[in-house]
Amino acid sequence: SGTTLPSTAEGNPNPTCDPFGVINDVWYTFTTNPCTQEVGITLTDTDAGATPEWAVYTGYVCGVGGTQVACNSFSLSQLLSVAGSTTYAIRVWNNPGSEGTFDICVDETILSGDPDGDGLCDALDNCDSTPNPGQEDGDSDGVGDVCDNCPSTANASQTDGDRDGVGDA
Repeated sequence: SGTTLPSTAEGNPNPTCDPFGVINDVWYTFTTNPCTQEVGITLTDTDAGATPEWAVYTGYVCGVGGTQVACNSFSLSQLLSVAGSTTYAIRVWNNPGSEGTFDICVDETILSGDPDGDGLCDALDNCDSTPNPGQEDGDSDGVGDVCDNCPSTANASQTDGDRDGVGDA
Protein backbone atom coordinates (compact mmCIF):
# COMPACT_ATOMS: atom_id res chain seq x y z
CA SER A 1 0.00 0.00 0.00
CA GLY A 2 1.11 3.53 -0.57
CA THR A 3 -0.05 7.09 -0.74
CA THR A 4 0.68 10.11 -2.85
CA LEU A 5 -0.41 12.43 -0.03
CA PRO A 6 3.04 13.47 1.27
CA SER A 7 4.70 13.42 -2.13
CA THR A 8 6.37 16.38 -3.71
CA ALA A 9 7.67 17.16 -7.16
CA GLU A 10 11.29 15.95 -7.39
CA GLY A 11 12.35 17.71 -10.55
CA ASN A 12 12.31 14.58 -12.73
CA PRO A 13 10.87 15.09 -16.21
CA ASN A 14 7.22 14.21 -16.52
CA PRO A 15 6.41 10.74 -17.84
CA THR A 16 5.40 10.57 -21.50
CA CYS A 17 1.81 9.65 -20.66
CA ASP A 18 1.33 12.77 -18.50
CA PRO A 19 3.43 15.61 -19.95
CA PHE A 20 1.32 18.36 -18.39
CA GLY A 21 2.18 20.43 -15.32
CA VAL A 22 3.83 19.41 -12.07
CA ILE A 23 3.21 15.96 -10.64
CA ASN A 24 3.73 14.85 -7.05
CA ASP A 25 5.14 11.33 -7.16
CA VAL A 26 6.35 8.42 -5.05
CA TRP A 27 8.74 5.71 -6.23
CA TYR A 28 8.90 1.97 -5.50
CA THR A 29 11.49 -0.52 -6.72
CA PHE A 30 11.44 -4.24 -7.43
CA THR A 31 14.10 -6.63 -8.72
CA THR A 32 13.13 -9.44 -11.04
CA ASN A 33 14.05 -13.09 -10.56
CA PRO A 34 16.78 -14.29 -13.00
CA CYS A 35 14.14 -16.23 -14.96
CA THR A 36 11.42 -13.56 -15.03
CA GLN A 37 10.12 -12.79 -18.49
CA GLU A 38 7.20 -10.52 -17.69
CA VAL A 39 5.50 -8.79 -14.79
CA GLY A 40 1.93 -7.79 -14.23
CA ILE A 41 1.55 -4.49 -12.41
CA THR A 42 -1.75 -3.60 -10.78
CA LEU A 43 -2.67 -0.48 -8.82
CA THR A 44 -5.89 -0.35 -6.85
CA ASP A 45 -7.35 2.94 -5.65
CA THR A 46 -8.19 2.33 -1.97
CA ASP A 47 -9.89 5.57 -1.02
CA ALA A 48 -12.16 6.30 -4.00
CA GLY A 49 -9.98 9.30 -4.77
CA ALA A 50 -8.41 10.10 -8.10
CA THR A 51 -7.03 7.20 -10.11
CA PRO A 52 -3.28 6.91 -9.57
CA GLU A 53 -1.13 7.05 -12.67
CA TRP A 54 2.18 5.24 -13.03
CA ALA A 55 5.30 4.64 -15.09
CA VAL A 56 8.07 2.03 -14.97
CA TYR A 57 11.79 2.80 -15.35
CA THR A 58 15.12 0.99 -15.50
CA GLY A 59 18.25 2.65 -14.21
CA TYR A 60 16.48 4.63 -11.46
CA VAL A 61 18.96 5.60 -8.72
CA CYS A 62 18.17 7.55 -5.54
CA GLY A 63 15.49 9.90 -6.82
CA VAL A 64 16.77 10.25 -10.35
CA GLY A 65 14.66 8.56 -13.01
CA GLY A 66 16.30 6.29 -15.56
CA THR A 67 14.88 5.07 -18.85
CA GLN A 68 11.10 4.91 -19.01
CA VAL A 69 9.88 1.51 -20.26
CA ALA A 70 6.13 1.90 -19.66
CA CYS A 71 3.66 4.63 -18.84
CA ASN A 72 0.04 4.22 -17.90
CA SER A 73 -2.45 6.93 -17.09
CA PHE A 74 -5.70 5.28 -18.19
CA SER A 75 -5.54 1.73 -16.84
CA LEU A 76 -4.62 0.41 -13.41
CA SER A 77 -3.00 -2.78 -14.71
CA GLN A 78 -0.56 -3.76 -17.42
CA LEU A 79 1.57 -6.76 -18.40
CA LEU A 80 5.18 -5.84 -19.28
CA SER A 81 8.00 -7.81 -20.86
CA VAL A 82 11.06 -7.43 -18.63
CA ALA A 83 14.61 -8.71 -18.27
CA GLY A 84 15.61 -11.09 -15.49
CA SER A 85 17.86 -9.97 -12.61
CA THR A 86 17.02 -6.32 -13.26
CA THR A 87 15.89 -3.61 -10.85
CA TYR A 88 12.90 -1.56 -11.99
CA ALA A 89 11.29 1.48 -10.42
CA ILE A 90 7.57 2.23 -10.43
CA ARG A 91 6.69 5.92 -10.27
CA VAL A 92 3.17 6.59 -8.98
CA TRP A 93 1.44 9.96 -8.96
CA ASN A 94 -1.82 11.84 -8.95
CA ASN A 95 -2.15 15.33 -10.24
CA PRO A 96 -1.86 18.00 -7.51
CA GLY A 97 -5.09 18.39 -5.57
CA SER A 98 -6.22 14.83 -6.27
CA GLU A 99 -3.81 12.86 -4.10
CA GLY A 100 -4.94 9.56 -2.60
CA THR A 101 -4.00 6.10 -1.41
CA PHE A 102 -3.53 2.92 -3.39
CA ASP A 103 -2.35 -0.70 -3.28
CA ILE A 104 0.32 -1.84 -5.72
CA CYS A 105 0.98 -5.44 -6.76
CA VAL A 106 3.77 -6.79 -8.98
CA ASP A 107 3.35 -10.42 -10.16
CA GLU A 108 6.19 -12.14 -12.01
CA THR A 109 5.82 -14.70 -14.80
CA ILE A 110 8.81 -17.01 -14.56
CA LEU A 111 10.29 -18.90 -17.49
CA SER A 112 9.23 -22.51 -17.30
CA GLY A 113 11.33 -25.25 -15.88
CA ASP A 114 13.33 -25.71 -12.70
CA PRO A 115 12.99 -29.46 -12.22
CA ASP A 116 15.93 -29.69 -9.81
CA GLY A 117 14.55 -26.93 -7.58
CA ASP A 118 17.79 -24.94 -7.24
CA GLY A 119 16.16 -21.61 -8.07
CA LEU A 120 17.49 -21.34 -11.62
CA CYS A 121 15.30 -21.94 -14.64
CA ASP A 122 16.58 -24.42 -17.22
CA ALA A 123 17.61 -21.62 -19.56
CA LEU A 124 20.18 -20.45 -16.98
CA ASP A 125 20.98 -23.73 -15.21
CA ASN A 126 24.22 -25.52 -16.15
CA CYS A 127 22.89 -28.75 -14.62
CA ASP A 128 19.10 -28.87 -14.79
CA SER A 129 18.72 -32.41 -13.40
CA THR A 130 20.66 -32.01 -10.12
CA PRO A 131 20.46 -29.05 -7.70
CA ASN A 132 23.52 -26.80 -7.89
CA PRO A 133 22.53 -23.25 -6.91
CA GLY A 134 26.18 -22.08 -7.03
CA GLN A 135 26.54 -23.24 -10.66
CA GLU A 136 30.10 -24.48 -10.02
CA ASP A 137 31.89 -25.40 -13.26
CA GLY A 138 35.57 -26.05 -12.50
CA ASP A 139 36.59 -26.89 -16.07
CA SER A 140 34.53 -24.04 -17.64
CA ASP A 141 32.87 -26.32 -20.20
CA GLY A 142 29.34 -25.06 -19.47
CA VAL A 143 28.31 -28.25 -17.64
CA GLY A 144 27.92 -27.96 -13.87
CA ASP A 145 30.39 -29.99 -11.81
CA VAL A 146 27.62 -32.08 -10.20
CA CYS A 147 26.51 -33.27 -13.67
CA ASP A 148 29.90 -33.28 -15.41
CA ASN A 149 31.24 -36.75 -16.27
CA CYS A 150 34.74 -35.29 -16.46
CA PRO A 151 34.72 -32.29 -14.06
CA SER A 152 38.44 -31.52 -14.21
CA THR A 153 38.78 -31.57 -18.03
CA ALA A 154 36.55 -29.64 -20.45
CA ASN A 155 34.11 -32.00 -22.14
CA ALA A 156 31.09 -29.91 -23.14
CA SER A 157 29.57 -32.72 -25.21
CA GLN A 158 29.87 -35.12 -22.24
CA THR A 159 31.09 -37.86 -24.62
CA ASP A 160 31.31 -41.24 -22.86
CA GLY A 161 31.80 -43.86 -25.57
CA ASP A 162 32.07 -46.85 -23.24
CA ARG A 163 29.19 -45.64 -21.04
CA ASP A 164 31.14 -46.09 -17.83
CA GLY A 165 30.09 -42.70 -16.40
CA VAL A 166 33.54 -41.20 -16.95
CA GLY A 167 33.96 -38.78 -19.84
CA ASP A 168 36.25 -39.52 -22.78
CA ALA A 169 38.06 -36.17 -22.58
